[in-house]
Parts: sequence; structure tokens; C-alpha cells
Amino acid sequence: MINDPCLDCGTPTLGVMTMADGSTLGIGMNRLSFDDGWRCGECAGYECDGCGKNIYLDEDINIVNANGYNDKYHYDCLTPELKLIAIEQGEIDE
Repeated sequence: MINDPCLDCGTPTLGVMTMADGSTLGIGMNRLSFDDGWRCGECAGYECDGCGKNIYLDEDINIVNANGYNDKYHYDCLTPELKLIAIEQGEIDE
């Protein structure tokens, strides 16, 4: 069976579900489609502007910087100043 590996890390992105009758069904799991294939949830995330490590999907804190661009951070990488900006911009609660 084709496992549709992640383009970046090679992790299989296609799982197999066993049906009640014993047959199997390929199901996509933890993956996003890109023009050239699939990326797993970890590789499809963004690079943190604080530490440079990858941010898992939907766990990034977006902060619009002075140039109008979105910077992305892990919550733990936010400095006290960035936390205030994130609160002002509605990215996190107080």
C-alpha cells in the first residue's frame, strides 16, 4: 500500500483503518496537501521567529510586526513585551 510519506521527514501520512468486515481502508491522517505531495502536521507548521524551531500546526502565535508582516512564535518563546503585543492584537488572552 502507498503510505504517502511526508515530503520533509518521510513519516507516513496515510493510515489504515480495519473495517468491521475485515477489509482495510486507507485514511489520511495528520497531513496537509501541497502541490508536490503531502506534509505531516509537524513539518507543515511554521518556523518560530523566536527560536527557529518548527511550530506544530495551529499552535503558532501570530504577531503583526512594525512592517506589517506576521511573525510567528511558540507561546513559550514570547518575551513579556511580545506577550503584551499579542494580547493587544487578540492572539492570546490576558
